[in-house]
Amino acid sequence: MISYIIQKEKNSSRPSAGKYVARAVHDIVSNEQIEQEIQHVCSATPADVKLVLTALSDALRHHLQNGHIVKLDGIGQLKLELVNHPASTLEEFRADRNIKGVRLCVVPESRNGRQKFYDGVKFRRLE
Repeated sequence: MISYIIQKEKNSSRPSAGKYVARAVHDIVSNEQIEQEIQHVCSATPADVKLVLTALSDALRHHLQNGHIVKLDGIGQLKLELVNHPASTLEEFRADRNIKGVRLCVVPESRNGRQKFYDGVKFRRLE
């Protein structure tokens, strides 16, 4: 269940400025909790899971930083996209000035147009 609060949008550059919008409220799940949960559904120990998660993190970093799209079955595709400050002309564009950084994009896996991650999502308003 996704918890949310309702807030007035304060960012004047957004189309929803001055209107009320839902904002998700998140709890953080630690590696240790994931390790314990996985241990209960397979023969891997928490140490095994930690080893695999560490190796996965290293492999993801390597491939993403080399411009690859990483496809993980059951999860989806991960890729890094550029964050830009636009230039008025091609001649004015300089990577050191116009490329501000990167952001991680996750495209959930879908089958027949359905994304498993979204099936059954429920919402709960927090007061």
